[in-house]
Amino acid sequence: MADATLANDTRGYRGYITSQPVNGLAYPHKVQNLVVRDYCRRKGLNFYLSVTEGSVPGADMMLNGLLGDLGSLRGVVVFSQFVLPRKREVRARLYEQIVIAGCELHAALEEISIATRADIAAFEAPLAIAAWLPATPYGGKFPLDRSDNAVVPLRDR
Repeated sequence: MADATLANDTRGYRGYITSQPVNGLAYPHKVQNLVVRDYCRRKGLNFYLSVTEGSVPGADMMLNGLLGDLGSLRGVVVFSQFVLPRKREVRARLYEQIVIAGCELHAALEEISIATRADIAAFEAPLAIAAWLPATPYGGKFPLDRSDNAVVPLRDR
């Protein structure tokens, strides 16, 4: 799009937040919206109010509805890329829908986005790593030695 066209384009970016824990942490809606709104402000994106996904695990009704509205949006800003569906195949279809619609997908917490197909691999990398962490020693988590806050593997205790 030419710069003059962008200046006259009133379409914006719809936020997407969730009532479900994100990576095991429950973020209040207010905090998620602050993160999304601040990201949009810093990136110069015209922010529309967020839609909120329900608290039922695996729910994606609001996300699917949002994808149906892509024709009236420039893009979607999710609180975190970890609010997206867990299955890679489902996310791949979501990315394709967004790119085909000429829209963008932004993850505010991680400050990463998809504008073209070339951006998908970099966006997907943290999600792929997180999916493998449970199979690593200690599930990818190392306990702290409380005396000096040093990370100490359990076998060295």
